[in-house]
Order: sequence, then C-alpha cells, then structure tokens
Amino acid sequence: MKWFRKVVDEREESEIRRVESGAFYVFMFGLGIAIIVQSFFSGMSFERVAGELIILLVGVGWAMVGYIRKGIWDYKNNPGLRVYVGTGFITALVYVIISTLARYFLSEFDLLTCLKYAAINSITIFFAVFLVTMLFGTVIKLRRIKLEQKFEDAE
Repeated sequence: MKWFRKVVDEREESEIRRVESGAFYVFMFGLGIAIIVQSFFSGMSFERVAGELIILLVGVGWAMVGYIRKGIWDYKNNPGLRVYVGTGFITALVYVIISTLARYFLSEFDLLTCLKYAAINSITIFFAVFLVTMLFGTVIKLRRIKLEQKFEDAE
C-alpha cells in the first residue's frame, strides 16, 4: 500500500516544481537579506542571527547536494571561468556596497577607513567565492561525465 501516490500528471508536476523553485529562491534571498540587515544595520550579534543563518546554510547545502548528484549547474550557464569570475565579482561588489554603507552610516569609521576595509575584504571574498564556485563547477563536470558513462553503459 502506498502512503503517498502521485495524483498529478507531468505538466502539473512541472508547474508545481516551477512554483516551488520560485518559493525556494524567495526564502533563500529573504533569509540572506534578513541576516544582512540584522547583522550590519541593526548591530545584532551572531547569536541573534544564528537561527536564520543555520536555516539558510541547510537550504543552500541541500540544494547544492541535489545539484551535484544530478550533475546540474544552472538553466542558463555551464560551469566555466567566465561564470566563476562573474560570481566572485558580483558577490564582492554587493559586499562592498553593503558593508561600506553600513559601517559609514552607523558611524563606526570615516569613509576612507570604510573603503580600505571594503577593498581588503572584497579581494578576500572574490577569491573565496571564485574558488568555491570553481570547486563546485569541477565536481559537477566530473559528475556529468560519470552520469554520461553510466547512461552509455546502460544502452
């Protein structure tokens, strides 16, 4: 006896997945924005945003494991140097804007000091994001090769 049986056809299942995908991105970006606002602009300590951070990391980790298992990277891009550099650059740029504005308007430092910290941190963030996306891209490329070999062997 099946506890849960599928009562939708393939078209409805595809539409459900599209809705769930949109909801997933809303949750992930919403949690990210909430963490940023609480950490930078409200001055909350790590203990106050730990719950949101854990939920965000579990959700993103779950998605990444699923993407790696299926050998999927993205709808529009394939893993490559252009994507790695672009992701690192955009992440570093967003960090620079948010952290500089937060530190300056919360009157922690003067503008020159804020920009100096932002420059140093943005270089670190760029290379960290670049290396992480390159690692995931390499793993996904290897997984694609393994899945292709598995499907060729099955034929």
